[in-house]
Amino acid sequence: MSKHPIFLTAIFLLAAGTTINANAIPLSFSYTVTSGQVLSGMLDGIVQADNDTVLVSSVSDVLFDGVLGPALPFISKNFSDTGPAFTSFSGLFQAWCAATNPCSIDGFLFATGDDGIGQSNVYTSGISFGAALEPYNVDRWSLTPKPASIPEPASLGLGLLGLLVMPNRRRKFLQWV
Repeated sequence: MSKHPIFLTAIFLLAAGTTINANAIPLSFSYTVTSGQVLSGMLDGIVQADNDTVLVSSVSDVLFDGVLGPALPFISKNFSDTGPAFTSFSGLFQAWCAATNPCSIDGFLFATGDDGIGQSNVYTSGISFGAALEPYNVDRWSLTPKPASIPEPASLGLGLLGLLVMPNRRRKFLQWV
């Protein structure tokens, strides 16, 4: 039996509770529809090798004209294809939708070029997001990295680990002196 069961338990819990995906970053997006209303929110994505394309993994805090919409846990390439969802910093490539569930008509979709269901250049949305169907305009799209404001879970874990180790190191040092 180890002398330090609390220490070992803390390490185990930190290791089990922290997952690190160094490529996933939080991004802020916005799109202004023809009527002047603004769709905005946060998305988590992985920037691809071209440094423009982003693989979308989740969407949160989506506002339409300042009003918080419903949660959108379903993310896919389009409403009929569950393939990977992509967006881009430049706005030139869009193939993603976010919806309340796979069969929902409430959410939104961005599609440019060949999105797997044919040539399109469209933005469409459900009732919570203005019920729009209009041509997509790249000039009204914005995607920017969100500045880091809190430490990552892994950083917190390392800090806690240091705090747990310090008293033990001090005790050993005092015994040696």
